[in-house]
Amino acid sequence: MNRRRKSPPEVIARAASVLGSEVAHVEWLAGGYTPQALCRLELADGRRAVLKTVGANESPTPPDWTAILRREIAVYRELPHFAAWQPAFLGEFEENDWTALLIEDLSALQRVPPWTDAATEATARGLAAMHAATIGQPRPASRWCAKFTPFFQLIRERGDVRGDLPAEWHNTAEWWRWFDAASAAGEAALLDDAARQTPTRCFVHDDVRSDNLFLRGDQLVLIDWAHAAWGAPVIDSVCWSIGVELEGGMRAVEAHKRYEIHANYPAAHGIREALIFCVGYMLNGLQVATAPAHVQALRLAFLHPALEWYAQAFDLPAPPIPR
Repeated sequence: MNRRRKSPPEVIARAASVLGSEVAHVEWLAGGYTPQALCRLELADGRRAVLKTVGANESPTPPDWTAILRREIAVYRELPHFAAWQPAFLGEFEENDWTALLIEDLSALQRVPPWTDAATEATARGLAAMHAATIGQPRPASRWCAKFTPFFQLIRERGDVRGDLPAEWHNTAEWWRWFDAASAAGEAALLDDAARQTPTRCFVHDDVRSDNLFLRGDQLVLIDWAHAAWGAPVIDSVCWSIGVELEGGMRAVEAHKRYEIHANYPAAHGIREALIFCVGYMLNGLQVATAPAHVQALRLAFLHPALEWYAQAFDLPAPPIPR
Protein backbone atom coordinates (compact mmCIF):
# COMPACT_ATOMS: atom_id res chain seq x y z
CA MET A 1 0.00 0.00 0.00
CA ASN A 2 1.05 3.61 -0.54
CA ARG A 3 2.38 5.77 2.24
CA ARG A 4 -0.09 8.15 3.89
CA ARG A 5 -0.57 11.27 1.80
CA LYS A 6 -2.08 14.45 3.24
CA SER A 7 -4.26 17.21 1.85
CA PRO A 8 -3.41 20.83 2.81
CA PRO A 9 -5.32 22.53 5.68
CA GLU A 10 -7.43 24.66 3.34
CA VAL A 11 -8.88 21.50 1.77
CA ILE A 12 -9.89 20.19 5.19
CA ALA A 13 -11.46 23.56 6.00
CA ARG A 14 -13.44 23.49 2.75
CA ALA A 15 -14.63 19.96 3.53
CA ALA A 16 -15.92 21.20 6.89
CA SER A 17 -17.84 23.95 5.10
CA VAL A 18 -19.41 21.51 2.65
CA LEU A 19 -20.40 19.16 5.50
CA GLY A 20 -21.74 21.99 7.65
CA SER A 21 -19.72 21.27 10.78
CA GLU A 22 -16.24 21.93 12.12
CA VAL A 23 -13.73 19.08 11.91
CA ALA A 24 -12.81 17.82 15.37
CA HIS A 25 -10.28 15.20 14.28
CA VAL A 26 -8.56 14.01 11.10
CA GLU A 27 -7.35 10.42 10.76
CA TRP A 28 -5.08 9.94 7.74
CA LEU A 29 -5.47 6.57 6.06
CA ALA A 30 -3.13 4.48 3.94
CA GLY A 31 -3.93 5.37 0.34
CA GLY A 32 -4.26 2.02 -1.39
CA TYR A 33 -2.80 1.80 -4.90
CA THR A 34 -3.06 5.46 -5.97
CA PRO A 35 -1.44 8.80 -5.03
CA GLN A 36 -4.79 10.12 -3.83
CA ALA A 37 -4.91 11.32 -0.21
CA LEU A 38 -7.50 9.66 2.03
CA CYS A 39 -8.67 10.58 5.52
CA ARG A 40 -11.53 10.04 7.95
CA LEU A 41 -13.07 13.22 9.33
CA GLU A 42 -14.72 13.28 12.76
CA LEU A 43 -17.01 16.29 12.90
CA ALA A 44 -17.90 18.41 15.90
CA ASP A 45 -21.55 17.36 15.59
CA GLY A 46 -20.62 13.66 15.91
CA ARG A 47 -20.86 12.69 12.25
CA ARG A 48 -18.02 11.05 10.33
CA ALA A 49 -17.08 11.18 6.66
CA VAL A 50 -14.28 10.05 4.37
CA LEU A 51 -12.45 12.66 2.30
CA LYS A 52 -10.65 11.57 -0.87
CA THR A 53 -8.48 14.17 -2.61
CA VAL A 54 -5.75 14.62 -5.18
CA GLY A 55 -3.73 17.71 -6.04
CA ALA A 56 -3.01 18.77 -9.60
CA ASN A 57 0.73 18.47 -8.96
CA GLU A 58 0.66 15.27 -6.87
CA SER A 59 1.20 12.91 -9.81
CA PRO A 60 3.43 14.48 -12.49
CA THR A 61 3.48 11.30 -14.59
CA PRO A 62 0.52 9.40 -16.14
CA PRO A 63 -2.11 8.44 -15.31
CA ASP A 64 -3.94 11.71 -14.62
CA TRP A 65 -5.25 11.05 -11.13
CA THR A 66 -7.19 14.30 -11.02
CA ALA A 67 -9.15 13.23 -14.10
CA ILE A 68 -9.68 9.80 -12.56
CA LEU A 69 -11.13 11.26 -9.35
CA ARG A 70 -13.36 13.60 -11.37
CA ARG A 71 -14.67 10.59 -13.27
CA GLU A 72 -15.47 8.86 -9.97
CA ILE A 73 -17.35 11.96 -8.84
CA ALA A 74 -19.29 11.88 -12.11
CA VAL A 75 -20.32 8.27 -11.40
CA TYR A 76 -21.85 9.34 -8.07
CA ARG A 77 -23.61 12.31 -9.68
CA GLU A 78 -24.74 10.87 -13.03
CA LEU A 79 -25.29 7.12 -12.60
CA PRO A 80 -28.04 6.61 -10.01
CA HIS A 81 -28.24 2.89 -10.92
CA PHE A 82 -25.37 2.25 -8.49
CA ALA A 83 -26.70 4.10 -5.42
CA ALA A 84 -27.79 0.95 -3.56
CA TRP A 85 -24.25 -0.45 -3.79
CA GLN A 86 -22.34 2.74 -2.93
CA PRO A 87 -21.52 4.66 0.23
CA ALA A 88 -23.66 7.76 0.60
CA PHE A 89 -22.39 10.63 -1.54
CA LEU A 90 -21.82 13.66 0.73
CA GLY A 91 -20.36 16.19 -1.69
CA GLU A 92 -17.45 17.24 -3.89
CA PHE A 93 -15.46 20.43 -4.50
CA GLU A 94 -12.35 22.02 -6.01
CA GLU A 95 -9.98 23.97 -3.77
CA ASN A 96 -6.60 25.48 -4.77
CA ASP A 97 -5.91 22.91 -7.52
CA TRP A 98 -7.16 20.06 -5.33
CA THR A 99 -10.13 17.89 -6.32
CA ALA A 100 -12.13 16.34 -3.47
CA LEU A 101 -14.84 13.73 -2.93
CA LEU A 102 -16.77 13.29 0.34
CA ILE A 103 -18.49 9.97 1.06
CA GLU A 104 -19.98 8.02 3.94
CA ASP A 105 -17.52 6.44 6.38
CA LEU A 106 -17.86 2.65 6.07
CA SER A 107 -15.31 1.67 8.71
CA ALA A 108 -17.93 0.00 10.93
CA LEU A 109 -18.97 -2.43 8.20
CA GLN A 110 -17.70 -5.97 7.64
CA ARG A 111 -14.54 -6.43 5.55
CA VAL A 112 -13.11 -9.41 3.69
CA PRO A 113 -11.08 -11.59 3.78
CA PRO A 114 -11.72 -13.99 5.41
CA TRP A 115 -13.96 -15.23 2.64
CA THR A 116 -16.46 -17.13 4.72
CA ASP A 117 -19.27 -18.95 2.97
CA ALA A 118 -21.68 -16.20 4.06
CA ALA A 119 -19.44 -13.40 2.78
CA THR A 120 -18.93 -15.15 -0.55
CA GLU A 121 -22.65 -15.75 -0.95
CA ALA A 122 -23.56 -12.14 -0.03
CA THR A 123 -21.05 -10.73 -2.50
CA ALA A 124 -22.14 -13.03 -5.32
CA ARG A 125 -25.78 -12.10 -4.73
CA GLY A 126 -24.95 -8.39 -4.49
CA LEU A 127 -22.93 -8.33 -7.71
CA ALA A 128 -25.67 -10.14 -9.59
CA ALA A 129 -28.31 -7.71 -8.29
CA MET A 130 -26.15 -4.70 -9.22
CA HIS A 131 -25.74 -6.00 -12.77
CA ALA A 132 -29.42 -6.85 -13.08
CA ALA A 133 -30.30 -3.21 -12.40
CA THR A 134 -29.09 -2.15 -15.86
CA ILE A 135 -29.12 -5.33 -18.01
CA GLY A 136 -31.46 -4.71 -20.92
CA GLN A 137 -31.23 -0.92 -20.74
CA PRO A 138 -30.22 1.11 -23.82
CA ARG A 139 -26.51 1.61 -24.42
CA PRO A 140 -25.47 4.86 -22.67
CA ALA A 141 -23.45 7.79 -24.03
CA SER A 142 -20.12 6.67 -25.44
CA ARG A 143 -18.08 8.26 -22.64
CA TRP A 144 -19.46 5.61 -20.28
CA CYS A 145 -18.64 2.67 -22.56
CA ALA A 146 -15.58 0.51 -21.87
CA LYS A 147 -12.98 0.47 -24.64
CA PHE A 148 -11.63 -2.81 -25.94
CA THR A 149 -7.83 -3.10 -25.73
CA PRO A 150 -6.19 -5.99 -27.63
CA PHE A 151 -3.80 -6.91 -24.83
CA PHE A 152 -2.68 -10.22 -26.32
CA GLN A 153 -1.78 -8.53 -29.58
CA LEU A 154 0.24 -5.86 -27.75
CA ILE A 155 2.13 -8.49 -25.76
CA ARG A 156 2.97 -10.51 -28.88
CA GLU A 157 4.15 -7.40 -30.74
CA ARG A 158 6.64 -6.63 -27.95
CA GLY A 159 7.99 -10.16 -28.20
CA ASP A 160 10.04 -11.79 -25.46
CA VAL A 161 10.05 -8.71 -23.22
CA ARG A 162 10.41 -9.48 -19.56
CA GLY A 163 9.38 -6.22 -17.91
CA ASP A 164 8.33 -7.24 -14.39
CA LEU A 165 7.65 -10.87 -15.25
CA PRO A 166 9.66 -13.23 -13.03
CA ALA A 167 12.92 -14.53 -14.43
CA GLU A 168 11.51 -18.07 -14.29
CA TRP A 169 8.94 -17.03 -16.93
CA HIS A 170 11.21 -14.89 -19.04
CA ASN A 171 14.07 -17.33 -19.28
CA THR A 172 12.06 -20.29 -20.51
CA ALA A 173 10.90 -20.69 -24.10
CA GLU A 174 8.24 -23.02 -22.69
CA TRP A 175 6.36 -20.11 -21.15
CA TRP A 176 6.24 -18.11 -24.39
CA ARG A 177 5.17 -21.18 -26.38
CA TRP A 178 2.33 -21.68 -23.90
CA PHE A 179 1.37 -18.01 -24.14
CA ASP A 180 1.34 -18.11 -27.95
CA ALA A 181 -1.00 -21.12 -27.88
CA ALA A 182 -3.13 -19.59 -25.13
CA SER A 183 -3.56 -16.24 -26.87
CA ALA A 184 -4.42 -17.90 -30.18
CA ALA A 185 -7.02 -20.12 -28.48
CA GLY A 186 -8.48 -17.14 -26.66
CA GLU A 187 -8.82 -14.93 -29.69
CA ALA A 188 -10.36 -17.73 -31.77
CA ALA A 189 -12.85 -18.47 -29.00
CA LEU A 190 -13.70 -14.79 -28.67
CA LEU A 191 -14.68 -14.64 -32.35
CA ASP A 192 -16.64 -17.88 -32.04
CA ASP A 193 -18.50 -16.72 -28.92
CA ALA A 194 -19.35 -13.40 -30.57
CA ALA A 195 -20.80 -15.23 -33.55
CA ARG A 196 -22.89 -17.61 -31.47
CA GLN A 197 -24.05 -15.47 -28.56
CA THR A 198 -25.68 -12.10 -28.00
CA PRO A 199 -23.31 -10.40 -25.57
CA THR A 200 -24.79 -9.24 -22.29
CA ARG A 201 -23.89 -5.68 -21.32
CA CYS A 202 -24.69 -3.50 -18.32
CA PHE A 203 -22.97 -1.02 -16.04
CA VAL A 204 -20.06 -2.65 -14.20
CA HIS A 205 -17.80 -1.49 -11.38
CA ASP A 206 -14.66 -2.87 -13.10
CA ASP A 207 -12.49 -3.01 -9.97
CA VAL A 208 -14.17 -5.50 -7.63
CA ARG A 209 -11.31 -6.31 -5.26
CA SER A 210 -11.55 -6.96 -1.54
CA ASP A 211 -10.05 -3.59 -0.58
CA ASN A 212 -12.95 -1.93 -2.44
CA LEU A 213 -15.58 -4.16 -0.86
CA PHE A 214 -17.73 -3.86 2.29
CA LEU A 215 -20.74 -5.77 3.59
CA ARG A 216 -23.58 -3.95 5.33
CA GLY A 217 -25.18 -7.05 6.81
CA ASP A 218 -25.74 -9.08 3.64
CA GLN A 219 -25.77 -5.97 1.39
CA LEU A 220 -22.74 -5.41 -0.85
CA VAL A 221 -21.21 -1.91 -0.81
CA LEU A 222 -18.36 -0.93 -3.15
CA ILE A 223 -15.99 2.05 -3.21
CA ASP A 224 -13.55 3.34 -5.87
CA TRP A 225 -15.93 3.84 -8.78
CA ALA A 226 -13.56 5.60 -11.18
CA HIS A 227 -13.52 2.72 -13.67
CA ALA A 228 -17.27 2.08 -13.77
CA ALA A 229 -18.47 1.68 -17.34
CA TRP A 230 -20.89 -0.06 -19.68
CA GLY A 231 -19.38 -3.47 -20.35
CA ALA A 232 -19.57 -7.21 -19.79
CA PRO A 233 -20.85 -8.08 -16.28
CA VAL A 234 -18.58 -11.11 -16.06
CA ILE A 235 -15.58 -8.76 -15.95
CA ASP A 236 -16.71 -7.99 -12.38
CA SER A 237 -17.71 -11.52 -11.42
CA VAL A 238 -14.68 -13.32 -12.86
CA CYS A 239 -12.13 -10.89 -11.43
CA TRP A 240 -13.89 -11.03 -8.06
CA SER A 241 -13.91 -14.84 -8.12
CA ILE A 242 -10.16 -14.98 -8.81
CA GLY A 243 -9.60 -12.65 -5.86
CA VAL A 244 -11.59 -14.96 -3.59
CA GLU A 245 -9.27 -17.86 -4.43
CA LEU A 246 -6.17 -15.68 -4.14
CA GLU A 247 -7.20 -14.59 -0.65
CA GLY A 248 -7.79 -18.05 0.75
CA GLY A 249 -11.43 -18.63 -0.12
CA MET A 250 -12.96 -21.27 -2.35
CA ARG A 251 -11.63 -21.95 -5.85
CA ALA A 252 -12.43 -19.21 -8.37
CA VAL A 253 -14.55 -21.58 -10.47
CA GLU A 254 -16.69 -22.45 -7.45
CA ALA A 255 -17.03 -18.82 -6.33
CA HIS A 256 -18.25 -17.89 -9.79
CA LYS A 257 -20.87 -20.61 -9.71
CA ARG A 258 -22.36 -18.78 -6.71
CA TYR A 259 -22.67 -15.68 -8.88
CA GLU A 260 -24.21 -17.67 -11.74
CA ILE A 261 -26.98 -18.92 -9.45
CA HIS A 262 -28.14 -15.34 -8.82
CA ALA A 263 -27.46 -13.83 -12.27
CA ASN A 264 -30.52 -13.13 -14.44
CA TYR A 265 -28.60 -13.81 -17.65
CA PRO A 266 -26.51 -16.81 -18.85
CA ALA A 267 -23.40 -15.77 -16.90
CA ALA A 268 -21.34 -18.79 -17.90
CA HIS A 269 -21.38 -17.62 -21.56
CA GLY A 270 -19.04 -14.71 -20.93
CA ILE A 271 -16.44 -16.39 -18.75
CA ARG A 272 -13.93 -16.91 -21.54
CA GLU A 273 -14.25 -13.26 -22.63
CA ALA A 274 -13.63 -12.10 -19.07
CA LEU A 275 -10.63 -14.40 -18.61
CA ILE A 276 -9.09 -13.04 -21.81
CA PHE A 277 -9.46 -9.52 -20.44
CA CYS A 278 -8.19 -10.33 -16.94
CA VAL A 279 -5.15 -12.33 -18.05
CA GLY A 280 -4.29 -9.92 -20.85
CA TYR A 281 -4.62 -6.87 -18.62
CA MET A 282 -2.37 -8.29 -15.89
CA LEU A 283 0.28 -9.68 -18.27
CA ASN A 284 0.37 -6.44 -20.24
CA GLY A 285 0.87 -4.43 -17.06
CA LEU A 286 3.73 -6.65 -15.94
CA GLN A 287 5.41 -6.53 -19.33
CA VAL A 288 5.12 -2.73 -19.67
CA ALA A 289 6.55 -2.39 -16.13
CA THR A 290 5.50 1.21 -15.46
CA ALA A 291 3.49 0.64 -12.27
CA PRO A 292 4.85 0.77 -8.69
CA ALA A 293 6.24 -2.45 -7.22
CA HIS A 294 3.24 -3.08 -4.95
CA VAL A 295 0.86 -2.89 -7.93
CA GLN A 296 3.03 -5.29 -9.93
CA ALA A 297 3.16 -7.72 -7.01
CA LEU A 298 -0.65 -7.74 -6.89
CA ARG A 299 -0.85 -8.41 -10.64
CA LEU A 300 1.59 -11.30 -10.41
CA ALA A 301 -0.25 -12.90 -7.49
CA PHE A 302 -3.57 -12.52 -9.32
CA LEU A 303 -2.17 -14.20 -12.43
CA HIS A 304 -1.52 -17.59 -10.81
CA PRO A 305 -5.19 -18.56 -10.24
CA ALA A 306 -6.26 -16.62 -13.36
CA LEU A 307 -3.94 -18.57 -15.67
CA GLU A 308 -4.98 -21.89 -14.17
CA TRP A 309 -8.65 -21.08 -14.78
CA TYR A 310 -7.80 -19.84 -18.27
CA ALA A 311 -6.08 -23.13 -19.11
CA GLN A 312 -9.12 -25.04 -17.89
CA ALA A 313 -11.57 -22.85 -19.84
CA PHE A 314 -9.66 -23.24 -23.11
CA ASP A 315 -8.65 -26.91 -22.70
CA LEU A 316 -4.94 -26.05 -22.53
CA PRO A 317 -2.18 -27.73 -20.54
CA ALA A 318 -1.35 -26.16 -17.19
CA PRO A 319 0.67 -22.94 -17.56
CA PRO A 320 4.42 -23.56 -17.01
CA ILE A 321 4.82 -21.03 -14.19
CA PRO A 322 6.24 -21.52 -10.68
CA ARG A 323 3.91 -21.38 -7.73
